[in-house]
Amino acid sequence: MMKKKMIACAVMACALAANMVAPAMAASWDDSATPAVEDAAVNPLDTGKEILYYLFWTSDDKLEADVIDLQSELLLSDQQLEALKELGLKEHLACQTLNETYSSNSRSSIDTFNAVLDENTQANKQEMQEILGDKTEDFRDWISSWWEEERQYRMNANVMEFSDVDRISKVWATQYSPDTSGAVEVALPDKYVKFANLGWEIPSAFKIFMIIRRIL
Repeated sequence: MMKKKMIACAVMACALAANMVAPAMAASWDDSATPAVEDAAVNPLDTGKEILYYLFWTSDDKLEADVIDLQSELLLSDQQLEALKELGLKEHLACQTLNETYSSNSRSSIDTFNAVLDENTQANKQEMQEILGDKTEDFRDWISSWWEEERQYRMNANVMEFSDVDRISKVWATQYSPDTSGAVEVALPDKYVKFANLGWEIPSAFKIFMIIRRIL
C-alpha cells in the first residue's frame, strides 16, 4: 500500500494532467476504506495537496493571471497575498521534510506520516485563518471552484497538444508454415527444440567449423 504522496508543483503539463498534483491520501490497511476517487465535497485545501505552493510558485502565465483574479475578486491586500505565498512555500518544505523522514513503507511509518500530515494541514488552516480573517471561507470557496477548473484546463490542454500529431501504428505478426502442408502443428518457441522434436541432429559449433574448413 502507498502512503500519502506529494509532488513538487512546479512540474506542469503531462504530470498535472494525470492528477494535478498527486493527492496526499491517507494510507489505509483496509483497502475498502480508501476512496477510489477524490470526494468532490472535500475542499482541496483539506486534502494534503500542495495547493498554495502550486498556485503561487508555479511559473505559468495562466496561474499568474489566476492569482491576479483571486486578489481582485476577494479584494486581498498585497500583504495578504504575500503571506499566502509564503504559507505555500512553508507547506511545500514541510512536505519535503515529511517525505524524507518517513520514507519507509512500514505500518508505523505510514501511520506517523499520516498523523503528522494531518497536523500540518490543520496548522496551515489556522495560519490561513489568521491571514485572511473573515475572507477565509470566500478564499476556500474560490480555491474549490478554481481547482476543478484548473484540473479540467490542464487535461484539455494536454489533449489538444497532441491532437494534431500523426499517429503511426505497427502491428507485428508471426507467420508459421507447418512442416507438413495443411497440417496443424504446435509452434515451438526455440529452433533447437523444434529440430530435436523432428529428430534432426544439431551439430556442435566445432563440427560446423570443421565442415566449413573442409569445404574451403
